[in-house]
Amino acid sequence: MNIYCHELKMSIRSMLYWTLGMILGLWFFMMMFSAVSQDAALISKIASQFPPEVVRAMGLTTLDLTTVLVFTVIYSCLSCWSLRSTL
Repeated sequence: MNIYCHELKMSIRSMLYWTLGMILGLWFFMMMFSAVSQDAALISKIASQFPPEVVRAMGLTTLDLTTVLVFTVIYSCLSCWSLRSTL
């Protein structure tokens, strides 16, 4: 138990930074969700114009951006892909 407490004290600063980053990321996604969910029909219309192969590859066959879970998964994947393409 002493080792656990010691390691927790040693890494408290990085754990606080990580927690703050996660909270800010969640807040950012919630702000984006409120803006995007109002235009979900428009985004679905745009996504329906993609080729069927792209739609299946990106998993957009059941695109429903009015739910928080689907929105978070899609936008986190898109942001990871865009970050990877810039490296």
